[in-house]
Amino acid sequence: MKIGCVLLASGLSKRFGRNKLVEEFKGKALIERTFDALPVELFSDVVVATAYDEIEEMAYARGFRVVRNPHPETGIGGTVKLGVASMAGTDACMICVCDQPCISKETLQGMIEAYRGGIMAASFDGHRGNPVIFHHSLYAELLAIADSRSGKHVMEKHLDMLALFPVPDKRELKDIDYLHDIETF
Repeated sequence: MKIGCVLLASGLSKRFGRNKLVEEFKGKALIERTFDALPVELFSDVVVATAYDEIEEMAYARGFRVVRNPHPETGIGGTVKLGVASMAGTDACMICVCDQPCISKETLQGMIEAYRGGIMAASFDGHRGNPVIFHHSLYAELLAIADSRSGKHVMEKHLDMLALFPVPDKRELKDIDYLHDIETF
């Protein structure tokens, strides 16, 4: 099965106050922590959807494809659509946010190995989180979401297709939204 990966890296970081993905967390930029967690050998393609030159350069340095988001202000849905539109020829794609500094390579690898179709979301104690893998049969719906919505909107419509992948530590699903999150994580 050919599974691609879309990294959502276009957020405006309004609550954080500046581009949080290039902020250092325990010695490494948040985006670099996500890059390091990717089991790239298991993906047929990795695409970074971003509006930022610095992130584009970092992605190219890793050998990832980049799709530029010229309108990040429209919201996460626009970034999801750009990424999914670049996944032609894949059987499924994993959509990852890039502000979860504790997501592990073992979790991402485990999700890919356990995936059999439909939708799979990382979870802790039954609570869904990111990343999420979507079957290609759902790409059209992902491409049709409103700019202000995320893939969660499609997942909610297809709960019968959803499998949860439990993570061992709830911190893996925790994201960074505010500057104090980095300081108190």
